[in-house]
Amino acid sequence: MKKVINLVQFIGDTEASSAEDGIRLFEAIKELVQKDVTVCLDFDGLDHCVTRFLNPAIGQLYGVFDRNILNKFVMFKNVRASHVDKIKAVTSNAQNYYNDPNEYEKTMLDIV
Repeated sequence: MKKVINLVQFIGDTEASSAEDGIRLFEAIKELVQKDVTVCLDFDGLDHCVTRFLNPAIGQLYGVFDRNILNKFVMFKNVRASHVDKIKAVTSNAQNYYNDPNEYEKTMLDIV
């Protein structure tokens, strides 16, 4: 089974900028993936998308599911190039964090 979630309709705006909306999307995706439903996130009509939204929406998924599960059950369509870069950054950071949270925090503190 496959569920398409149009982000503009889900959020009710053409800008994905709030962490609260990201958390709501995370909960929706998590529930569907737990039921073995493939989720297709449709970015059609979305003008702006920031990491404050993407971190809770997508990044948190790596704390719940294995990367292979997410690759199988979460898909994207109609994504602008600028959004792709942010999605890649969020997923990379989330994978690094959830692989070893203590080391990630230490590295981040060393950078600062």
